[in-house]
Amino acid sequence: MYATLLKGIHGQSWHGRHRPVLFDTDEDLHREREQIERARALNGILLCSPRLPEDDVRALVGDTPAVVVNRVIDGLPSVVMDNENGPRQAVEHLDALGHRHIAYASGPVNSWADAGRRTSISAVADALGIRVSVLGHQSATIQGGHAAAATVVASGATAVIAYNDLVALGISAGIAGLGRSCPDDLSIIGVDDIDMASVWQPGLTTVRVDIPRCGSLGVEVLLQAMAGDTPRAVATLPSQLIVRGSTAPPRTR
Repeated sequence: MYATLLKGIHGQSWHGRHRPVLFDTDEDLHREREQIERARALNGILLCSPRLPEDDVRALVGDTPAVVVNRVIDGLPSVVMDNENGPRQAVEHLDALGHRHIAYASGPVNSWADAGRRTSISAVADALGIRVSVLGHQSATIQGGHAAAATVVASGATAVIAYNDLVALGISAGIAGLGRSCPDDLSIIGVDDIDMASVWQPGLTTVRVDIPRCGSLGVEVLLQAMAGDTPRAVATLPSQLIVRGSTAPPRTR
């Protein structure tokens, strides 16, 4: 996701000949705090999925124009991807296929997007009478999904919605090592619709979000803030379920 997001950021910055400076925190709160402090020397700050508490982020940013991407923080303009419509469609799709017990494979601790997806999935599933097993947090990587595979199988769920596509692909590979297959034994849904999702076998059913546009819109909103304008508080980009071969009716046992 982040490579695609950065491409959108750099592409939009190029039009105005602005020069982005990249800081990578690698999910480390101490490093995030230190790098926001350093970024205050720049003309503006684009915070992508910050993990620090809201009060800490606002205090660290200070008077420097700042925009948050993929999280909502009161007092700062935000650009986010819809965490309701796409996840709702994913649960409704599994319901239509006949799944009555699904799992949600969580992403990183303190992830705003993870909390939003988990809440949306649980609410829709509850309304449809579907049992949801919320699994423990994992890194948002193929390795994280691979580590979660055994827990997914042990949950007894016939389908899993993963935090993102990388986690979903890791789960797919992990269950194969346990003698299970997708979608015969487990239907799998991801989020993001990365390029690999369409060429994976079977093709990954996923919630598509416009990650490049999220990056470019973040730059647009930041430039408004740097110019002294008041951007709207939250800009939300849509999400849409893309159905491929990784979902099917549950096997009759």
